[in-house]
Amino acid sequence: MINQILLILSVIIIFEFIKYTKLLDLIRMNFKAYKKVIEFFTIKNLSDIKQENIIFNNAKNLLLISLKVLIIFTSIIFYLLIINFFSNSFLELIISIMGFIEVSMTSIIYYFIKKKINA
Repeated sequence: MINQILLILSVIIIFEFIKYTKLLDLIRMNFKAYKKVIEFFTIKNLSDIKQENIIFNNAKNLLLISLKVLIIFTSIIFYLLIINFFSNSFLELIISIMGFIEVSMTSIIYYFIKKKINA
């Protein structure tokens, strides 16, 4: 029972954290940056120096976005490990199939409740 309460609270906290940090927007920006870097490798009519500067700037942008995403994922994992100290079987619950179903159902229900309240 404690695990289910921790699971519900964790889902809500992680859901709001992802929304607050705009993780999905960062991932979309990451894919766009990858696309730009690959695109500039195929352009033939630019000078090498200009192409090198453009690729360097886009690669730097890609690195910064990727680091932000990595920090967000690391924070979520760190949070889950801290919660595991309160209940030793919490990570086992999350990793199991039943835990996956509970997380999915809790996320969906929370999403629709939040959507209905903020409508």
